[in-house]
Amino acid sequence: MPERTCPQRRIRGGRHEREHRRERNCRRRAATGAVVQQGTAQTRHTEQEWIEIVQEDWYAFEDAPEEIRSNRNIILAAIKNNPDNFASISQGFLIDRKFALEAVSANGYALGYLPEDLKNDAEIVKAALAENGNAIGDVSKELRSRRDIALLAAHNGGSLHHLPAFRNDKEIVLAAVSHRGSDIKYASDELKNDADIVMAAIITQKRLFDRASVESPNSYPSPTKQYPPIIEYASDSLRSDRDFALAAVKADSRNMEFISQNLLEDNEFINSAVLSNFEVTEYLDQATKERYTTQFANAFSLLGIDHPERFDTSDYVEIIRNRYSVSSEGTRNMLEQIFGVEFFAGTESDERPVCVIIFPESDPNGAFLQDAPTI
Repeated sequence: MPERTCPQRRIRGGRHEREHRRERNCRRRAATGAVVQQGTAQTRHTEQEWIEIVQEDWYAFEDAPEEIRSNRNIILAAIKNNPDNFASISQGFLIDRKFALEAVSANGYALGYLPEDLKNDAEIVKAALAENGNAIGDVSKELRSRRDIALLAAHNGGSLHHLPAFRNDKEIVLAAVSHRGSDIKYASDELKNDADIVMAAIITQKRLFDRASVESPNSYPSPTKQYPPIIEYASDSLRSDRDFALAAVKADSRNMEFISQNLLEDNEFINSAVLSNFEVTEYLDQATKERYTTQFANAFSLLGIDHPERFDTSDYVEIIRNRYSVSSEGTRNMLEQIFGVEFFAGTESDERPVCVIIFPESDPNGAFLQDAPTI
């Protein structure tokens, strides 16, 4: 299930407002005097055109004629795009239970704009949470204390921050951290010592971090600030557990900063960590990093890979293991001398096809180095 995120709320005079002001003014002029097409009357915009307008422009609805702001279908389209548009609809809709149910089904955040009696309506609340679990922040404390409500919210991206009564409920916490890894900080101490819960949070956090790094690398705050490694919230016992720590750094090398000092001083552990995820070397001292960099460079040379920098360092281990499985016996023996036989355990049964990428002999503008392919 995709992660749910809170839409950017409008701040008058802010960057988002300024960017749309010119377009909004143009739309306002175009919309002057416009009404929805009714019967045989010819108008400037049809209902469908207005729906498209309010879907594209967050602010078009508030500037629309009253006839438009009283049209149920246009209202729902506007609310789906921006729940702040509740402030511009006719008052009669605010007390219409059927409309409220439709509104929260279109945008769960619409729950926060409803009268208190409708906010306390369990059916309406469930419809809102089914659309967006983050709407749990607008649910009354009484309904939040119900497990069915809490579980529905967690399964749809609702934060554990709003569900303190269930911080020791493994099913609810697992659902929450599967959407937002950082929610592990709201879990009970008992569940912060649960390997399944913490690992689920680590995997989720890394997935979100990787996606943000690709989609918005220059965002503020940065992807690293938005999605920091979260093993620091795990219990001391887990951060000192050799097998768990190894799995944690394999999933996200950034966790190396927060595992126990005893493991960081264990050369055997360091070696296992690097051989599971080469990116771990970024957190080692310079001499150790250079030693492992040389080790991997020698392996790539044996395998005929002249430009390993074209690949993501997180793929180095898998690339070497996969090439080992289709290499000659002599090459295998030399690779085993570099990494040890155990490093290649299981590669004999790997029947996946080898991916062959063909590069030009020359790369004068550095295009292949800049836009490195990923295996």
